[in-house]
Amino acid sequence: MGIRRYQVEEGATLVEFAVVLPLFLMLALAVFDFGNIIYQHAVISQGHRIAGRAAAMQSTQCLSHAQTAFNDYVTGMLPWGVSAQISGQAMPLRIPGNGPLVLGYQLDIQAPVTCLFCSFLTGSTGSSQNYNRSSFYPFDDQGSSC
Repeated sequence: MGIRRYQVEEGATLVEFAVVLPLFLMLALAVFDFGNIIYQHAVISQGHRIAGRAAAMQSTQCLSHAQTAFNDYVTGMLPWGVSAQISGQAMPLRIPGNGPLVLGYQLDIQAPVTCLFCSFLTGSTGSSQNYNRSSFYPFDDQGSSC
């Protein structure tokens, strides 16, 4: 007859939980932060469209209406706000295929998109990537001045 050994499994569940919990929390935070980045990108993109429309409604080189429209929209959607750099110029653009020459506004925007989980991984106080986009918006026929 052999000697029967008893295996003690008390505490094994706690050890497995201690190993799996940090991995699960990191995955959950990464999913949350990725969703937050997508949301910020969508808000800034829509703000860019709104700013472009506001700039196109003006027939001058004025960017104050575009900046105000962008800030109003983004501040309402993102509680922490975004400090964006909006620049642009009025310029003509020829529609491809010998089309007519259209006057419009070339609007450039740079805005930071923050990543909370990225700053946790890198150890820095804040991590962000820039949202850069340039678009052309044709002038409205009834453009006004600043």
